[in-house]
Amino acid sequence: MADRHKGGREGGKRRAHDAKQHNKRHNGGDAGAEGAQGLDAWSKDSLADFAADQALLQQKQELEAQHKAQAAAAAAAGGASSTAAESSAPSAAVAAAAASAAAPAAAFASSVSSLPSSLSFREVDGSLLEGGGQVLRNAMAYSALLAQPLRIFNIRAGRPSGGGLKAQHLKGLHLVEEMSAGKLRDAHIGSRNVEFEAGKGDLSQLQNPRAAPDAQGRTVLCFEADTQTAGATGLLLQVGLPVAFFLPNPVRLTLKGGTNATMAPLIDFTTDVFAPLLERAFGLKMNIDLVTRGFFPKGGGVLHVTTEPVASLPAINLTHRGHVVKFSGTALVTHRLPVHIAQRMVDVATRVLRRDAGYRSAEVDIRCVVCDEAQAPLGDGVSLLLTAHTSTGAVLAASNIGARGLPAETLANSTAEQLLANLDAGGVVDEHTQDQLIIFMALAKGTSTIKTGPLTLHTRTALFWASFFTGAKVQVQLARDAKYSSWHTPEPSDTRDTVLVRIEGMGYESRFKKK
Repeated sequence: MADRHKGGREGGKRRAHDAKQHNKRHNGGDAGAEGAQGLDAWSKDSLADFAADQALLQQKQELEAQHKAQAAAAAAAGGASSTAAESSAPSAAVAAAAASAAAPAAAFASSVSSLPSSLSFREVDGSLLEGGGQVLRNAMAYSALLAQPLRIFNIRAGRPSGGGLKAQHLKGLHLVEEMSAGKLRDAHIGSRNVEFEAGKGDLSQLQNPRAAPDAQGRTVLCFEADTQTAGATGLLLQVGLPVAFFLPNPVRLTLKGGTNATMAPLIDFTTDVFAPLLERAFGLKMNIDLVTRGFFPKGGGVLHVTTEPVASLPAINLTHRGHVVKFSGTALVTHRLPVHIAQRMVDVATRVLRRDAGYRSAEVDIRCVVCDEAQAPLGDGVSLLLTAHTSTGAVLAASNIGARGLPAETLANSTAEQLLANLDAGGVVDEHTQDQLIIFMALAKGTSTIKTGPLTLHTRTALFWASFFTGAKVQVQLARDAKYSSWHTPEPSDTRDTVLVRIEGMGYESRFKKK
């Protein structure tokens, strides 16, 4: 086993590179662009990149504090001229900080200097770090839970498609607006700036059509989000789930759009990997009823997600991976496509996983699944989910969807290599799970730790905004440098790329009042 990890490091990097290049060719762009489809750009140096992010965060907080202090001073003086002077030019301190900053920080400083005087709104530059939909999802969830009024500008400015809100993002914002009885302003397709104020937490403001009794007679709060496109339902879940869990009633989300879409987690990833992990680690319970699948580009998928309420979250420790005991997965095709496509994916994926000497003793059980017309009514599609199960109960995954002209063998090979790359990195969670856990760790009571591979850009973004909104203290350390730490026991699977992420959570307790 030790030889396998020693010799697999460079192979793992090659796998990551190959999978990323495959994704650029077949999924229409960089794999890290908007979600969890394919490899999300791993940091070349997780610790150095994280340190740079923290320096940017500190500068951002200092500039925000200076801006608020200036606004408070102007308000106290009661001088309109002071306010006008403040809005026309930054103070000498702000100007000096902006002059010495890197480009992203300088852009933020110039934005802050011209913002209206306000002591309440948290200002979020949507172009920072990941620069896409994740900034929106994280910021909206924190704003709704913490009742921090929010102003987001430069929305999705890091996207080559031109930025601004698309249907999927807009529906996610409206979903949180409804769930928190809040107010969203200036939100429409193409918006680059929005404001949001969460409600006061009294859910009696919600109208009766949004509530229904369940079998136990409890009041279930019902919400719906329909992208009317192939926009990913998995990304709607990412913005809606943190809020849903902290509402005091059970919540039923009806989500419509893409369930097997590009640049986003497959619904199979959510049901087989992420949902079980949330329950096992945090005690968060949800039931997912997949009514129909919606494949890119037509969409049409429908799912019902029911969550059980919690008042607070415990800290978690996911640092013991153990060894791989089983590979499983689902090779899925719609009924109008030949079933041999699924079988070819199974054959290739099985061969790739078994040829790696470090995992030959693991069982391999990948199933072929054919969706009938009722399950996938609008369009044909192909998808593959592969999972690795370890002796400690950890589950790591890789997934992809098919594309016109993409051979089944290529899809299967890429997905299997992607899974092996995650295993080579030594983490307890894969690169698509690491960023999704951050918001829950930041809200939890106590110090949570996860072991993962190199930080992805999505994870660095999640850590940045977690610290900004909650004040959570974050520490990132290479596993190999924590050999003598009381909070980590070295394992054979640890490599030079294995990272430990610790977050001292804020101990959030739900502020919402039962309907």
